[in-house]
Amino acid sequence: MKKPIIFTILLVFVFSLSIQAQDYSRLQNIANNIEREANSLVNQTARSLSRNRNNSSADIRNLFLAQQLSVSAKLMRQMISERYNVNDLRTAENSLSTLARSLPSGRGWQNVQNSIRQLDGELRRGGFGNNRNNRNNDIYNNDDNYNNNDNFGNNNITGSATWNGRVDNVVQIAVRGRRIQSKTVAGATYPPGRYTFNGNLPLRGNVSIGVNKRDGRGDVRIVQQPSRLNNYTAIIEIRDSDGGADNYSLEIYWN
Repeated sequence: MKKPIIFTILLVFVFSLSIQAQDYSRLQNIANNIEREANSLVNQTARSLSRNRNNSSADIRNLFLAQQLSVSAKLMRQMISERYNVNDLRTAENSLSTLARSLPSGRGWQNVQNSIRQLDGELRRGGFGNNRNNRNNDIYNNDDNYNNNDNFGNNNITGSATWNGRVDNVVQIAVRGRRIQSKTVAGATYPPGRYTFNGNLPLRGNVSIGVNKRDGRGDVRIVQQPSRLNNYTAIIEIRDSDGGADNYSLEIYWN
């Protein structure tokens, strides 16, 4: 009786390993495409710059963006090759996606943006980490509310913080331990805002944050989940594009 049970367990284990290998294989193919497209953009922008001695600031900026993208794509591919865990890969992909948002328009740039979107979708789909409905890492989403109630039930929340401040255009707030720091990315600079904590954001292990916008007219999104790669620092971005400034109140929580 024991032999069939052991054999069944072994089959399930082997099947799980096979599925995981297929998941990483798909990620590897996408990452290879991203790196190849990024390298192509480096060559394209460098040739364009060398042919023209009267380059615009946008031409020079595009070359620097292409170089940054190439280095980031290479690092992403290496992390997948070395089978980093899913949370680390999602954090790395978030950083890559943040860079993709600053890319200019054009066919080559659009191709690499589409590939990065594909990588994002692969990391969030049900078969890879059972995270099809997780939207905390989706920086392309424009919803105001980023609390995934399915994943952040009341019993799963281990700590929280609140932040209140004034935003004109784009502000990023960084959360680590029991500190919140704000940075004005675009628009007028206002005082850093007020914050309170109910517990520490952990500085080890696997932790995910969520955020609720309690007040404010613009968009709020998580652009970086905490992990050992970023010294367990979460980054939340507030975008207010309606002209002038507005008061914002955020509730941040983690499990």
